[in-house]
This record gives sequence, C-alpha cells and structure tokens, in this order.
Amino acid sequence: MKKDLQELRKVIDTLDAQIIELLAKRMQAVKLVGEYKAAQNIQPLDKNRWQEVLDSKREQAKALGLSEKLVEDIYERIHQEALRIEKEL
Repeated sequence: MKKDLQELRKVIDTLDAQIIELLAKRMQAVKLVGEYKAAQNIQPLDKNRWQEVLDSKREQAKALGLSEKLVEDIYERIHQEALRIEKEL
C-alpha cells in the first residue's frame, strides 16, 4: 500500500515539474510580448485581451471538470507576474 502511494506521488511530482517548466516557458513568451509592446509603445495591460483569456480559461476548466475558481485564481497570479515582467522592460 505504501509503495502504491509513493508511485502515485511520483506521478504528481513529475506533473508538478512539467507545470513549472511550462510556467517558465510562458514567462519567456511574456518577455517577448513585453519587448514587442515596449518597442511599439503599447501599454502592458490590455483589459479586453485579459478578459478574453480569463473567459477562455474558465470555459476550458469547466469543460475539463476543474474548478473555475481555482483556474481563475491561478491565472490571476500568472497575469500579475506577467504584468510585472512587462513593466520592468
């Protein structure tokens, strides 16, 4: 029984590592977007685009049986970090 739990936890650990890697890649993409925006004199926050992203993520969460609130909270934090990165450029 304990070995089964260890194996299940390894699966979670692997998935967590993949999530972190994807977050790093996402933030690299955010930096590129921020550099483009800075070069074009575009403000970091596009409220309409942000609302579209948030709505899309809520719909995706619902379709996958995930808590919409959980996904919204996660994306709010990701968005805050993305804005921080863009503003520092």
